[in-house]
Amino acid sequence: MENKHSTNTNVGNNSSTDNVSKVSETISDTFTDVKDATVEKLSDVKDAMVDKFTDIKDAVADKLSDVKDAVVDKFTDIKDAAADKLSDAADKLSDAKDAAADKLSDAKDAVVDKFTDTKDAAADKLSDAKDAAADKLSDAKEAVADKWSDIKDAVKK
Repeated sequence: MENKHSTNTNVGNNSSTDNVSKVSETISDTFTDVKDATVEKLSDVKDAMVDKFTDIKDAVADKLSDVKDAVVDKFTDIKDAAADKLSDAADKLSDAKDAAADKLSDAKDAVVDKFTDTKDAAADKLSDAKDAAADKLSDAKEAVADKWSDIKDAVKK
């Protein structure tokens, strides 16, 4: 009997080598696609985080600016009120020398009381503003932590 099979053993091997190369290339392309998609998604996540942190920073800055404006307005009102009171006291002092000593003492007491009340009120307002800012910062920190946790969980999936 004659041997009908080719004596060239490379004929079958070339086909197998080609198939292995195609499978290897397909797997490599798939990993490249997965890597590219992952890099793109992580870039989107990073951009979203930067945007969120920027929003938080801007909101905190706006709130602190509002607090600063309120404090400046309050002190301006206090300064104007004190100036008015001192002007009234000066006008009364010019009326009579004897009455001037009594009026000056009364004005001094009124100003001291007014500044004491104002100082106490300003301290309360500043304390309230500090507490409110601390609460807002705490809320923002918790929101960022929650978002970060969500992002980490999403990336793990």
